[in-house]
Amino acid sequence: MISAGGASGLGLAIVKRFAHEGAHITIADLDVEGGTRVVKDLEAKGLSATFVRCDITDHSSSTGAFEHALRTSPNTSIDVTALIAGVLGEPGSLVDKVLDSQNEKHISPPELRHPALDVNLLGVYNCAYLALWYMKMESNGSARPAQDEKPSKSLIFVSSTVAYTDVGSFADYHASKFGVRGLFRGLRHETPRLNIRTNCLAPYFMRTPMVENALATFSAAGMEPGKGFTFVDTETVVDVAGRFAVDEGLHGRAVAIFPAPEGAVDLKDDEEGLWAGEAFKMMQEKRRALGDMI
Repeated sequence: MISAGGASGLGLAIVKRFAHEGAHITIADLDVEGGTRVVKDLEAKGLSATFVRCDITDHSSSTGAFEHALRTSPNTSIDVTALIAGVLGEPGSLVDKVLDSQNEKHISPPELRHPALDVNLLGVYNCAYLALWYMKMESNGSARPAQDEKPSKSLIFVSSTVAYTDVGSFADYHASKFGVRGLFRGLRHETPRLNIRTNCLAPYFMRTPMVENALATFSAAGMEPGKGFTFVDTETVVDVAGRFAVDEGLHGRAVAIFPAPEGAVDLKDDEEGLWAGEAFKMMQEKRRALGDMI
């Protein structure tokens, strides 16, 4: 299993669970110090893990990470890819950017920064391509024979509940996660041709370093833990990732993870489920009754 963004947050939680369940793990992350420390901790417990530095916005770096994962795999293959890497991006909407620029007396529009789009969408898009490529390969560089392709392999995306709502602030992040939702929805019709199942996690607020670093911004907007939103249980998210990895019956599903008591909810993000409309409406009503803004 390779986790792109496995050195911290949700990626780290998934890495630890999978390693303890007996999987060989490759952590692909920019955080060399953190990723190396995680691998040492896992190896000290007799678990199997390796680290490779990876910048998912760079094709060469990402390709090297997947080649490393394939080369170091005990069974000469990559069976699960979890695309976890993500950043919060630029705060504010495009309207905020325009007003801020005009207030600063810019004569012409400054070039936009959009790190969330670069990492969360374009980086994930490119790594999804590489994941499909390398999950079809053996460590000797040949395509895996069809008779050896059972059980199926698993590609796991991470979107967010914000991909199912209108979000004015953090437009960079919102657009990126909506894009991941679209990427997942298109690919799920195609990946069975490669004997790869595709599923998508859509968590509500999680207590991760990314969110912790943005608490002051959320607070300024009138949102705080317990006042506007409630953190989900990270282990519940990891549970769903584990099911995506091993349950042969799960393909093409988008599962949202809300705080208790709802927990994991299949959004039915398909035509039959009105593209998650019914499930999400029900969750909105429940969460708003509890004081969450969703």
